[in-house]
Amino acid sequence: MELALLIISIILCVASLIVSILIYLKIRTIKGDNSAKEGFKAVELQLEGLKGYFESFSKTIKAWTDQTTSGLSQRLLELQSQNTISMEALQKQVKEELKELREGNEKQLDQMRNTVDEKMTKTLNERIEISFKSVTDRLQGLHEKMGEMNKLSTGITDLSKLLSNSKTRGNWGEANLEMIMEDILTAELYEKQFSCGSNKKDAVDFAIKLPGEDGINEVYLPIDSKFPTESYVQLVESRSEGDKEKTDKYLKELRAALIRQAKSISSKYINVPKTTDFAIMFLPSEGLYAETMSISGLGQEIQKDYKVVISGPTTISALLQSLRIGFKTLQIQKNSADIVAILKGFSKDFDKFVDSLSKTKNQLDTVSKSINDTYSRSGKIKSQLENIGRIGGGEEEISEPEVEEE
Repeated sequence: MELALLIISIILCVASLIVSILIYLKIRTIKGDNSAKEGFKAVELQLEGLKGYFESFSKTIKAWTDQTTSGLSQRLLELQSQNTISMEALQKQVKEELKELREGNEKQLDQMRNTVDEKMTKTLNERIEISFKSVTDRLQGLHEKMGEMNKLSTGITDLSKLLSNSKTRGNWGEANLEMIMEDILTAELYEKQFSCGSNKKDAVDFAIKLPGEDGINEVYLPIDSKFPTESYVQLVESRSEGDKEKTDKYLKELRAALIRQAKSISSKYINVPKTTDFAIMFLPSEGLYAETMSISGLGQEIQKDYKVVISGPTTISALLQSLRIGFKTLQIQKNSADIVAILKGFSKDFDKFVDSLSKTKNQLDTVSKSINDTYSRSGKIKSQLENIGRIGGGEEEISEPEVEEE
């Protein structure tokens, strides 16, 4: 504020000086040199006054400047000191906040790390347990499979030993046929190890009982199990190897073996009229049966020449089912005849009962008529007794005789 007043004063002095100079010049122009001198002196006086004023003003300005500079310096020092203190406090506060933030972040990171570690450890343990369990289960399954394979290997070895002997092969085929027979037919419908001819040693595996033409005597259907293993196994192996020459060779051997078996069955077990005029050769393997049926004309040839029908497990089951249904039909027919005979006897007895009932009715009618006649006679007797009472003058009334009703 003081500086502004000082500047205004300086401006006014300068303006005064300028006005004095202008007045001086004007007077000089008008009055001449004398007046100019006087004016000049007056101006000089004013200038001297202004000079003194300026000097005073300069001192004042210098003093003010020094004072202001000193104040500003002091103020700057104070501000600098305050700023230093504030900066130190701010730095301290920032450091503390940064420390707290860092510590908080470290705690959160530790918590997150612990959580992640726990979850990862838990997940890893679970996965390890699952993987270990899976591996254990697979090893257990593999161990079981190995055991099953060992059993299967043992079974295959036993089966190989079984099928390597013709007698055991026959027993196996016979056992297979027996299971099928037991599943479908009852025991009274077939015979086991039945002798069809005079030689009791030549007994067929099974013989099904069929009704004869007279309805009294039975006819037997021979069924014998055959299993030509050697030719069949060699045929299968040659086909798996893709050896056509060996395949054709073993096909011929299988054909010849089946024809020999059919000829044996025909000569030993077909004995009409004790048996049917044909027999069945049972092949216990579906593969063997399919292979046999694939040989062109073999089935028809054996059936035509030897009266032997070739059958596998499936076809023999269908045949036995058909026979079982036929047996049931025959049994129903026999039972129907018995029922008709019983009904006829009942009809005769019922006719006799009707006759007896008619006679009884006639007798009852006669008895009823006799009772009615007796009742009428009792009424007449009562009237006669009443008349007798009136003639005798008796006052007593004769009581009505009681008649029992049946």
